[in-house]
Amino acid sequence: MPVWNIFPKEIQLQILKHVAEGHDRPPRRLGRGLYASVCKEWQDFFEPYTFRRLVLRPSRLPQFQRTVSGDRGLLRLSYLSEIYFTIDLPAYDCSECATEETRAATDNNEAKFTQSVFLLLYILKEWTVGRWEELKRNNPDLYGLQKLPELDLYIGAMSPSDCEHKVNDYRLHKDYRFWFESEVDFRTMHIEYMARNPVQATGSHWEREETLTNNFVEVLSGVDTLSRQRVTGYGPLGLNLNFSFWDTGPLGSTLPSILFPEVEKITGLFLPRHFFRDIGGIALEYLVRCCPRLKRLAYERWAEGRSRGLASSYVPEFSCFLELWMPTSLEVLNLFEDHNRTFPFGQATAAGSRYRPFHLDHELGQALLTGSKNLRELTACFVLDAAEFFHRFFEHSIQIRPGIFNAEQSWARLERLTLTAEVFSITDHSSVSLVHDLLFAAGTAAGLMPKLELMEIWDYAWNVARIFRYEVVDDDTVSVTWLSNLTEPLFIHRLPDHVGWIWQEVARNRELTRHHTELRGLPEPDEDDPRTWIRYIDVIYHLRSRDRVLLPMSRAQVRLEIETDLANDTPRTTLVDPLTWEEVNVTPRSMHGGQAWCWELLRSRGTPAAGLFDFNANARQSGRRFGDPRMLHP
Repeated sequence: MPVWNIFPKEIQLQILKHVAEGHDRPPRRLGRGLYASVCKEWQDFFEPYTFRRLVLRPSRLPQFQRTVSGDRGLLRLSYLSEIYFTIDLPAYDCSECATEETRAATDNNEAKFTQSVFLLLYILKEWTVGRWEELKRNNPDLYGLQKLPELDLYIGAMSPSDCEHKVNDYRLHKDYRFWFESEVDFRTMHIEYMARNPVQATGSHWEREETLTNNFVEVLSGVDTLSRQRVTGYGPLGLNLNFSFWDTGPLGSTLPSILFPEVEKITGLFLPRHFFRDIGGIALEYLVRCCPRLKRLAYERWAEGRSRGLASSYVPEFSCFLELWMPTSLEVLNLFEDHNRTFPFGQATAAGSRYRPFHLDHELGQALLTGSKNLRELTACFVLDAAEFFHRFFEHSIQIRPGIFNAEQSWARLERLTLTAEVFSITDHSSVSLVHDLLFAAGTAAGLMPKLELMEIWDYAWNVARIFRYEVVDDDTVSVTWLSNLTEPLFIHRLPDHVGWIWQEVARNRELTRHHTELRGLPEPDEDDPRTWIRYIDVIYHLRSRDRVLLPMSRAQVRLEIETDLANDTPRTTLVDPLTWEEVNVTPRSMHGGQAWCWELLRSRGTPAAGLFDFNANARQSGRRFGDPRMLHP
């Protein structure tokens, strides 16, 4: 290449980088691989880009296996950082689209699921830390081998027929191309996709309906229950997708722990909301066991899956996994139970509630509490109520068990915790004491979290948004913030003495000498304008932990669903940027003693902003408040 060689090496690298990154977005991603065939030098440059992220299906696994075989294949496996593995289940026709999945169909699906996962793991097991270290020693200057590689595996299953009947979701179509948040400007790409190929309306629409708790919920009409259940794979036993080791061809054995190989390459396992069929707890357990270096597990399941069972008999199927089989290598656990217009929360929950009946939430909450002791980060939203996670730390529980701190194991590594609490979505005055009790329990538990940097508790209803946040700002400052959109906050001007004191103790134990409390407001919705109704995605964008609560690409999907459905199922050409939903300061109308005040006015006059915590009269008269480090006790 005489013309190419006249350029300095630095210019050559800049040109190659520009070409490689220009092919990093759909629909031109596949064209990048052709450049690697020009010469050996170009192959070494382009292959780290080509094999950085792959979208795989079972039909492509034989070719993938050939590509990553041998010494060159080991190098290509080292380049891999993300795999999106979509398992194609058998198709079905119109005679079956509105019926329960038969036992035979379930068996076929699970056999295909098992074979596909096994083959992928069998291919990936060829990469080991030992082989990588040897490769690095032999090729010290080779690009892409500077640090120990990690792999995020996204996995899910669906039938190509799922989008051909009543549930016509845009992301189930075969030409859907938006998989990785890190390689696409997802907001722009989704807009372009919807402008080119909008999904036809299914005839469904939404109305608001008042519940027994006087809250409004959105109710779907147009997609019947059986059609929804078919897409989620609901059969006569109501089982989620699990591994089958009875009739899986070459896997004919009942010893999955032996059959499934260990894969050292996988450090992140993601089950995104992109797929409607939930992967069951048994399959999840085996997948986790196969990943000895697993650091993060994100499980976004659908509410439809757990609303099928009877409230009296349903048991959260991953409770045992959380309590007994949580791997010691796991650092980050993200759980999210989703719902939307096609898959609303079912009737198995309490009336008007998005959460399970009490005894089921309690079992899951205690399993998660026990299993989370070794984690660094935990988010669990809509999977259970925060009250059940903190159940042991409520005041009445401590009275029953006075030695709670001696008996309870601490969260020695936990730095970030995010939960949802149903009481945050209730607006009647009877909930005030329940919120106080919950925040006291959360503060008591936080005393056993010596490395806690962030705790967020939140929830929403169609017209309510609330967030409680404890955050370590810097080496000597802690901030406690309450965000709400209510024009008449029920209790947030002041919290009882014992609640404020418990959170002060959390800060004092961390040797944080500066304390800051803050009250913030959020816009209030207009009952007559559906576009102002609050959805959970609106609140998530105000969380510090939003990237952990819901995967970035999942957040983009949720936003697009909302913007599409609000206009009578007509796709919009633009998206409302959720970040324009700015935080604004509220103006409470009264405080204790009936004194009218304006929080914004107090700040403008240089007076300290109103804190959340109201200590006893003597403390207030002496000027000592939560923000004063001298105030060690009420």
